[in-house]
Amino acid sequence: MTESDWLSTDSPSRLFQHVRSRLSARKLQLLACGCCRLLDGLFSDTQRAMLAVVERHADGLATRDEYQGAIDEFGRGVNPLFQTELGFSSPNPVSTAFAQALMATVSTPADFALQRAVDWVGSVAAREAGTGAAMNARREMNRRVCGVFREVAGNPFCERVVAGPEWTAAGGRAAPWMLRVSETARGIALGVQTEQAYDRLPILADALEDDGCTDDELLFHFRHHPTHLRGCWALDLVLGKS
Repeated sequence: MTESDWLSTDSPSRLFQHVRSRLSARKLQLLACGCCRLLDGLFSDTQRAMLAVVERHADGLATRDEYQGAIDEFGRGVNPLFQTELGFSSPNPVSTAFAQALMATVSTPADFALQRAVDWVGSVAAREAGTGAAMNARREMNRRVCGVFREVAGNPFCERVVAGPEWTAAGGRAAPWMLRVSETARGIALGVQTEQAYDRLPILADALEDDGCTDDELLFHFRHHPTHLRGCWALDLVLGKS
């Protein structure tokens, strides 16, 4: 895959194959969660809250008990599938696919979980659209899923090196080609991540510029990108997370 392919393709499977061995388990799980968030209109309040727990757990912000509760909740949504196989019930096909997509976010290994989540999210879109419009609906969902990949994984063909506050505190010096992140910028980024306060990202861009940042792509992402997700490549870069 070339950089041009990465930036233009509408094939989630191509992006998946490129990143599956390059990204951390955390990133892969957050990608799966981000894909499921494309189905937000189908969530109950409980399901939305449980998906947030999965995302927070990936970032080390939720307890094991909270995470287990999310697994159990999603599992209850999938149980009717087993009943169907035994002939006891016949759940709505959209609900079936939706439950499978949610359950995929807590599957292991993380790369398999992401693959399953992408497949089931596409299946939800197709089943909702109905037979006549299924192909176009899946195609549009694939395009949106690719957007999630680019939001979380960034551009793997453009590497950046960060000199964070811990680097300078230890006596390290930031070379001109490094992204220098001060204590102030790191603190703003931590607040954004913890509170999911993406409206503060332009403030973070200002702080990075004060640190000498001239990375136009990074600054534009913070100031103008319409949608951000937990695991956002630019925010993770400032936070020193992978």
